Amino acid sequence: MLIPFLREIPLLAIILGLLITAGGQQEATFAPVANLDSSRWSGVEIAESTEGRLNVPLFFQYHYPETVTVVDGEPRSVMTSGCGTTSLAMAIHYYHGDSAADVTPATLFQFAVDEHMYQGEGIGHSALNKIARSFQLRGEWKSGSRTRIQRWLRDGNLIIAHMSTGMFTGNTGHYILLVGVTEDGKILINDPNSELLSTLAFPVETIIKEGKTDTPFYFVEMRK
Repeated sequence: MLIPFLREIPLLAIILGLLITAGGQQEATFAPVANLDSSRWSGVEIAESTEGRLNVPLFFQYHYPETVTVVDGEPRSVMTSGCGTTSLAMAIHYYHGDSAADVTPATLFQFAVDEHMYQGEGIGHSALNKIARSFQLRGEWKSGSRTRIQRWLRDGNLIIAHMSTGMFTGNTGHYILLVGVTEDGKILINDPNSELLSTLAFPVETIIKEGKTDTPFYFVEMRK
């Protein structure tokens, strides 16, 4: 449920409300947003309850600043380039529990570099799928619909979402993890680059509209 006095006011008020309700949380960040038009945020709410949220750990890529590789003289790390491996690491921990204790965003990013899946332009859909399969997960990149996304999450499964420039990133692309559905059908997320965005609930249509490519959603589950 949205705090009443934030119901109809712009993005800045939502951010301020989050800072107030965060209770002094440390390292609160807000992802770079290219388009601050408040109309894009219609229907976005503060997720005050954990109801509907799957028990998925929340990892942040900025906690892993160590250089993993250098591309064209520029150091690359999970912090600069690892939103995909951070999202996948969260999914692996969700599906495998304690047996995935040694899996981190950094180990997955290092694996991608070692296997020549990363060459400075981000980690692509096929690379994330290949890494997921090595952890006994299976998935498929698909287009999204309200029913397909909501049903998958309500069945206890996760979706890695590839987002384009907009609410979630000012860059050319960013991966987030969809981790649940509220009672009224909004989507809960773990954003590896934003503590604040990870506390919000988004209309399904917003997530679909901002998807990158024709198949921006990786519906991932345990291999059967």
